[in-house]
Amino acid sequence: MSRPKAIAFFALFLSAMATSALAAPRPDGLWAITEDGKPLALITVKTVGGEVQGVLAGPLNGDPPNRICDKCQGGLHNQRITGMKALWGLKPDPSDPLSYKDGSILDPDSGNTYSALMTESADGKTLTVRGYMGIAALGRTQIWLRRK
Repeated sequence: MSRPKAIAFFALFLSAMATSALAAPRPDGLWAITEDGKPLALITVKTVGGEVQGVLAGPLNGDPPNRICDKCQGGLHNQRITGMKALWGLKPDPSDPLSYKDGSILDPDSGNTYSALMTESADGKTLTVRGYMGIAALGRTQIWLRRK
């Protein structure tokens, strides 16, 4: 292959890679948190400064909209759950463009905070979120379904 053809091929290859990276889904949006197929709540996820965060947007399971986090500690104690930051610190995993790691997740039912991992489906319709203590094998997984 001649040098100009090789350069053109390389430029085309880089363009295709950039386009595919731009086409990768982002977790930003409104999600329904589910566990064992049952809806629990709504959460708004957004990327801020390269970090994924989530704020509880509303109850789905019959909880009153003004429910407070009576088991939360510190500044979150007795605060309204709706509007509360429940997911933070997730950073993209360099080895997988659909995965995020090193985050934290709050369980307002127990008031506990856990380490968190998250993987987005290739079609952008689901998030698999795992909260755990110590090692990821010791935890609980939720499937979040995209609403918007």
